[in-house]
Amino acid sequence: MSSLKSLFQNIAIKNAIKKNPRKKSFKNLEQIKHVGIIFERTGDDVAAHVAKLAKFLHERQMQIDVFAFVNLKKPTQELEQKKGLTLFYKRDLNWFGKPKTEEIIAFTQKKFDLLIKADFSVSYPLAYICASSGASLIAGSNDDNKAFYDLIIEGKTDNPNDFHQQLIHYLSVINSTESTNKNVTYA
Repeated sequence: MSSLKSLFQNIAIKNAIKKNPRKKSFKNLEQIKHVGIIFERTGDDVAAHVAKLAKFLHERQMQIDVFAFVNLKKPTQELEQKKGLTLFYKRDLNWFGKPKTEEIIAFTQKKFDLLIKADFSVSYPLAYICASSGASLIAGSNDDNKAFYDLIIEGKTDNPNDFHQQLIHYLSVINSTESTNKNVTYA
């Protein structure tokens, strides 16, 4: 069963890439206006790092949409009380892990200037979202899903804060002059 599931996952990814008409564009931090952030919510610490990144980008007048995959069949009472991000669960996926809800499909069709895979997970639903996203630029860590990223951030550790700092640094220097990236700090 597992190999059959993997076969369908690979076919779905290939079809998503083939049908994806997105136009890649490397924009710097000053040019980015709309950002999508995805991650697997494995705990409050991961969510806190992503919230810090989202806040940093929002303070720069960017529109932010955050989607998190929770590897549970349905929400717990604690998760239902969380605000500020959209959660999706196993029930929102088909039998081989492809997102099936209108909300997730609409998210992949948004024309983000930047889509950030903001963690180190390698879950299939997030890989599928990256492969089918209409984002101009997709950024992520050097993980098993790197084939779907346009900008790969190589880190010395698996520390989300270090990863986000490096991402901000590279976004501040892409296609920019020296004067535009002087005051960008992410701490």
